[in-house]
This record gives sequence, structure tokens and C-alpha cells, in this order.
Amino acid sequence: MKNIIYKVFLIIILSVPFTSCAPDEMELNKGMNELKLSVSELASTLDILMADSPALKLIWSSGNNGGTGAAISYILDLTKVGNDYPSGISINMGKSVKEYKITQQELSKMLVKTLGCTPGEEVQIKVRITANVSDDSVDPQQSELIFKVVPFSPVSETLYLIGDATPNGWSANDATALKPVTGTTGLFKWIGVLQKGDFKFITDLGSFMPSYNNAGGNKLNYRIKDSDPDEKFRIEESGKYSLSVDLINLTVSITRVIVKDPPYSNIYFVGSFNNWSFTPMTKDPINPFIFRFGTVLNWSPDGEFKLGTTSESWDNMYHPTIAKAPYTHTSVTLNASGDNKWVMKESECGVAYKMSLDITPGEEKFVMNKFTPFTGIWMVGDATDASWSLDKAVAMNPEGDVYTFTWTGYLKTGALKFTCDKKSDWNGAWFMPSESDKEFLPVTDEVITFVDRSIAGNGGIDRKWSVKSSGNYTITINQLTERMTVVKN
Repeated sequence: MKNIIYKVFLIIILSVPFTSCAPDEMELNKGMNELKLSVSELASTLDILMADSPALKLIWSSGNNGGTGAAISYILDLTKVGNDYPSGISINMGKSVKEYKITQQELSKMLVKTLGCTPGEEVQIKVRITANVSDDSVDPQQSELIFKVVPFSPVSETLYLIGDATPNGWSANDATALKPVTGTTGLFKWIGVLQKGDFKFITDLGSFMPSYNNAGGNKLNYRIKDSDPDEKFRIEESGKYSLSVDLINLTVSITRVIVKDPPYSNIYFVGSFNNWSFTPMTKDPINPFIFRFGTVLNWSPDGEFKLGTTSESWDNMYHPTIAKAPYTHTSVTLNASGDNKWVMKESECGVAYKMSLDITPGEEKFVMNKFTPFTGIWMVGDATDASWSLDKAVAMNPEGDVYTFTWTGYLKTGALKFTCDKKSDWNGAWFMPSESDKEFLPVTDEVITFVDRSIAGNGGIDRKWSVKSSGNYTITINQLTERMTVVKN
């Protein structure tokens, strides 16, 4: 009886056909099925308010593989009626896929940006599906259809902040990007520091138009030509803000973010360089979570340092995340086990350094770089005799060391700032106030901001002091500590 069963089983096996196709080229026998393309869904007039809604769904039958069992792959082509397919869009749909879906925003973008259709005008689109069989003995099959549709002007997928209130000023090339909200076309968000001043939105880096401007009442105006209104949004008080921009409904939300106090109000440089005493770092005048320190590090045994939070206390220290970290190591941790420290080589000492520590919770970072002092500092602005001529910029005088410069003389009412290199394109190194149009007043060791406009992202920053009381002044600037003293004589 067993022999009979074995013989029957062998006959069944031998009756199964074998082919030489690889596993990914195998497919069920499609017989002689006809390839048929059809429209399952179509929004004939696309609506920007329905940007994320379905616009078009195409489906097609499998076609056939001539009974070979070979795999079938599909190519979908779209173009305007009257054009050849190679001039349009070709999409490799792969194997097994038998439908194509696209939203109203995506279809409008495809028609307007790629096929050159005119927004608001009906256009005829022809679509072709091609079935290619991996067995060369079977010819490709095709099916075609035509549909009519009216596209809209697609919403920009990028949006940028520009203006003297923004981090990068009025430079269109360095404008600050907002983040698109995934899954919601035309919605963008951003959180960051805005200065007192004006701003608007642009869609493309390097171009001031098109732009989205202030239409009043939290509404946006889409500006595409010079004659269109160019009203800006106004920030009256510097601080951290949250922006939400909806390009479809043309609305904007500008909300002041109440920033919690930094976890520590002071940070101290502590190490062998200062005999393990606590030297206070300087709080950044714009961002209270950042502390800065400029100094000449002369070699001392061990060459170690770390950063404290309370004078004369060894608790709650900021450390590098690794032991014996080089000064270029940026990752930091609070209360690290093992008492990690940054370690300088003797060959790295004897020169000036500038360092900063950001203690924003979850974003802590230490940055330290060598500092080569500038050979001069000059004054420009209509408060000076030079006005805005770099060639006539008023030189300050060296005072005691290579870092300190001073000047005594008469200032008129007007704007004032300080250049460190007099670059003719104005994109060099500058000392500026912490906010635009800050009143120029007598101060002692006031923290000022150093801005290198040649660094990407800094090109649009252009803050000035406003001298409102003319008279004779003495100004002293230390470029290492980034502090200024002003005396009105």
C-alpha cells in the first residue's frame, strides 16, 4: 500500500512545471487578462481649501503574462493632451501595485510646476499605464484614458522669516526657515527669539517675492509684485515667540512664549588655570541660557577645567561627557560621575580663547575656540564724522593691551556701531548692541554682542546704537571680554 502512495505522490510532483525565473520574477499565471486603466475618483475642479483631500485615484487590471508565470511591473505616464508622453511625468509603480492616488495639492503641483498648466484653467490630461513582463517573449501592454481637471496654484512647501526682528535680518539668502507641519499642507511653525523690529515671510531663499505680509487682524496678504502692499509684522518687545502660519487660510498666530528662568543664574570657570577658584562667566545679553568667557589661558600643571554653578561650591558642576576631553569636545552633562574635565595641552596654551556654555535643559552645549584679536576697531554711523563711509571710519586707539581700544571725541545724534575689519561689503566682524536702536548711554563694563556677518546665517543681522544726546564721550571696548564702558565727559 505504501508503494502505491509513493508512486501517486511522485506523479503529482512531476506534473508541476518548473521555470528558471528568480523568486522575485515569479508570479501567478495571468492568462490572457486585458490591461484596463480607469478612474476611480476625480475632483475635476481642485480647491486649495481641500489641499490634503483626494484629487485622483487611478486603478488598473493586472494585464497578462502570456501564461509564463513571469512577473509584471507597471509604468504610469501622464502629460497634457497634444504632447508626447516623454515630455510629461513617468512613474515606476513597481510590481503588484494596481492603483495610484494623489491629493489636490500634489496634483496641482504636478500639473502647474511640471506640466506647465495654468492655475484656474481647465486642462485635458492623458494617462497611460504600461505593463512590462519580465519574460521577453511577452510584449508590453498599454491602456490609456483622458480626464479634465482645473488646478490651483500650489501652496509653497517652504517658508522663511526675514526682517530686522529675525535672527538673520533682511538677508534673503540667509532667511530663517520655518518647519512645515507633516500631514497638513501649507501649515508652518517656528519657535525662537525675535528682536524689536519688523518681519515678513518669503517662500524662496534669495528672493524677496513672493512674500506673505501683514494684512491686519492676524491675516496674511500674498504679495507677488512691487505694487502689492508691503506691510510688515511688528515686534515691540524682544523675546521668545511661537509662530504658526497657515498659507491656505492666510492666517498667522504670533504668541509670546514665557521663558522659564535658566536653571542657574551664574556659571563659573573653574580649573588649574585660575588655581581652582571660581571666575564668573558673562551672561549673554540676548539669551539668558548662554554664558560666555574670554581669557588668555597660560599653562599650569594638569591644564584642567570644568564649569561651576555656585561660587565656591563643588556641587552641580557641568562636565564633559568623556574623561580628559579636548577643548573641542562640545557635549556636556550636569553632575557627571567620575568628575570628568576638559584638558588642555601645554602647546595649546599661552593664547586667548573664547568659550560659551548653553545650559538650556536638554540642549546643553559647550563651544570653545582660539581668538585672534583684531588689529583695530573703528566707528561708523551718522553719529560720527565718518557717517556711513567705511573709508572714513573713525579709528579707536589701542589701550594697554592688544584687546582694548578707546576713543574720546564728539558724537552727534544718530546711529552708531563698531567694525573690526572695515570689510567693503559690510559683511565682516562687528560689535553691536543686544537690540536694534538701543539708546547709547553711559555704562560700565556693559556686555555687547560680537557678530561676524561673514558666517552663514549672520548676514542679515544689523543692530545699531541710537545716540540721542550729542556731546563729548569716552568709549572703551575690550574685544576679548566683549564689554564696553561709556563716559559722557
